[in-house]
Amino acid sequence: ILAEVSSPSAWSAAIPGRINMAEGEVAPKDGAVDNPAVCGFWASDGGECHIFEDKITAQLTYEELIGDGSERLHGRLEAISGSPDAWQASLMILEEGQGPWYGPSCGPKPEMVGDIKVSLKKKSAEEGGAWQLQTQVKTEDDDDWSVPVLFKPLED
Repeated sequence: ILAEVSSPSAWSAAIPGRINMAEGEVAPKDGAVDNPAVCGFWASDGGECHIFEDKITAQLTYEELIGDGSERLHGRLEAISGSPDAWQASLMILEEGQGPWYGPSCGPKPEMVGDIKVSLKKKSAEEGGAWQLQTQVKTEDDDDWSVPVLFKPLED
């Protein structure tokens, strides 16, 4: 359900307030993310997503462009207790140009459309040892989580 995005820089153009970082630059860490490997741009056979620390709240955040990129899924990830490299978020749809919802001063809270679970998986040394991101979603109409989808880090 993602728009095809040719590079991480396309996300910066599509999402207001996004800070562009130079290649190789590391985002400042304030302790909100135990494993910074989760942050970045990720690609699967079905699309791309972006995980980052919100510039206002420093909360770990998930975003995924939808369709032609005029909308995006957005959720604030919270650690899953007992799982050091796993997070979960409720997802809302934000329109192009619409910033994240930080509270009542931002207007009415967007409707929640589902949930996502995100976890980091380390490949074995034989497989190259790289990190993979696994996601599962559950819409408001579903009782069960979807089949896991694996993402690999997106390279420029």
